[in-house]
Amino acid sequence: MKIAILPAYIFVAFLLLTGCTGGGGDPVTFKFNMAQGSKFSYSVVTDVNMNQSVMGKDMKLASKIITAYTFEVTADNAGFKTVKATISKIAMKIDANGMAMNIDSDLPTTDTTGPMAKVGKVFAGIKGGEFYFTINENGDVSKVTGMDEMIEKTLPGVAAEDTAFAKQTLAQAFNDHSFKDNLQHSFAVYPGKPVKPGESWTKTYTMDISNTPMKVDNTFTLESVTGNVAKIKVVSKLSLGGALPAPGMQMDITGDIKGINNFDLQSGMPLDGDNTVEINAKMKMQGQEIPMKITEKINTEGKKL
Repeated sequence: MKIAILPAYIFVAFLLLTGCTGGGGDPVTFKFNMAQGSKFSYSVVTDVNMNQSVMGKDMKLASKIITAYTFEVTADNAGFKTVKATISKIAMKIDANGMAMNIDSDLPTTDTTGPMAKVGKVFAGIKGGEFYFTINENGDVSKVTGMDEMIEKTLPGVAAEDTAFAKQTLAQAFNDHSFKDNLQHSFAVYPGKPVKPGESWTKTYTMDISNTPMKVDNTFTLESVTGNVAKIKVVSKLSLGGALPAPGMQMDITGDIKGINNFDLQSGMPLDGDNTVEINAKMKMQGQEIPMKITEKINTEGKKL
């Protein structure tokens, strides 16, 4: 959940989630169980609306962000599967107080000289980039690798005068730590034990927001099992409070996530999801207080290839 050209897109965020109780029906085993050699596509469409007040002036920002990947399980060792992730699309459309931006890795930018031209080249260059992560059957992501190599492979496609800009932008947006956080909340749903329809389980983890930890308390409930599809209800509570790295700045965040997500029961592959994020934030800096309200609609789709 952030703001600045590429970092901002890095996740104004969503975060998947958990609970505890009982229910009826036979227990089922629900875990990340993709076979070695299997592939699936995974896309996330995030519609964000943010309202903030700066020195008594209301400001609005609306954005639509699309990210798409192809995931392939390349190895299965010691309980952890190695997954190769290939970026297939990144697109971002932003309207901030009448100023519009539209960048798509599949389309050439209409701005050929301004800063958006540079960003457009970076987006186009990152398409097809590859990195790796390891994940166990409970959805625990142990490490992410290959980000630095992916950035270096992107740079030859960028004009020499734009290389420093591209490298800095990509390093902020694409790094091992931030992607480990993002992958962790995307795959944190698995309970680690057999569960019955109606049963819930909880998980808590932290995500790094501008070098400040945000706590995510998650409750998942197995709503139903229909054929080979597990329907998972998600309820999450978000909380962050404390000083930011910039001197004299503090950010307080509270919020929640609610949604329904469907998974393939046999493989644990995400099929589709519909989630809503509501965030109330308050930034304090130089004696001023800037309130912000952020609403996100997040739709996900997975498909076996």
